[in-house]
Amino acid sequence: MAFLVKNTVIKNLLFEQQSRRLRIGRVEQYAIDAQKGFGASVEASLLVCDFDHTPAMQCTRSDWEASKPVSIRYGWEGSKFVSDLEKYCRVQAFDGACPLEWRQGLKHDCATVMELKRVGDHFVSTAAPQVYIEDDLVFGLLKSSNLKGGCIAEAKRHTIVTQRRIGQDTSYIQQMYPLTYRYLSTHWELFARRKSSIYQNKPPFSIFGIGDYAFLPYKVAISGLYKMAVFSLVLPENGKPLMLDDTCYFIGFEQYNLAAIAFALLNAPPATELLEAITFADAKRRFTKETLQRIDLRAIARAVSFPQI
Repeated sequence: MAFLVKNTVIKNLLFEQQSRRLRIGRVEQYAIDAQKGFGASVEASLLVCDFDHTPAMQCTRSDWEASKPVSIRYGWEGSKFVSDLEKYCRVQAFDGACPLEWRQGLKHDCATVMELKRVGDHFVSTAAPQVYIEDDLVFGLLKSSNLKGGCIAEAKRHTIVTQRRIGQDTSYIQQMYPLTYRYLSTHWELFARRKSSIYQNKPPFSIFGIGDYAFLPYKVAISGLYKMAVFSLVLPENGKPLMLDDTCYFIGFEQYNLAAIAFALLNAPPATELLEAITFADAKRRFTKETLQRIDLRAIARAVSFPQI
């Protein structure tokens, strides 16, 4: 049988084979230009497969229109799901468990109020042309577009951090930061419109992706949306840690030297080539916490010499 499907359908089919053993075999994928052929802005392919067959654990992918098609095999290699089996064989030794926990950045779903730009002695937001609030809860904010590699020690955007941990009572804001409380309360209806169920039955102005880890001074971060594996070293700004939004992932450190070493190791070929071999370039979010947790930093540290770092 042959089907025109989104690429994610084929990946999901293969992924399920490990647990479900569907009797679908000889899976072949031929990438097509769905925009050119059907006016559809989606990554799609022609899927060719056999039914009532030994379950296929891998797939051969090539380009339908390429004059000299290059085939890539992806799928299961033992207990690991990978995007390029040939590349994976070269970096398999670095696929394990990261000794540090990767975290996702802040989530508030209220950018019109929570995200600010400094102009002189005040801030501006989409919700208000002039915002006069206390500085204590205001932190520099980095987004995916800011994480292009190298060291980052300043941010053009800022955000209000209302909690230090998920679920923290926010009534303290009214007592300690009356200007901030007045500003947030003035735009209460915008917070009330947030659609996600995670905000239900939570304190006013709640945020997520927050904890002690968010306030660590040094971070090594990557955009989940970029197609290339490029890590940035994030430094404090004016003595305050920079925050990241929820399109970014990071590991945090108390000490600069440890962050710098991790930054070097993650940008070394063993780490970047591993990520290329286990992630899919056509995914909406190529890099996720799950894939980043597979980077075995200990194994990479053994393979990269200190002079290289």
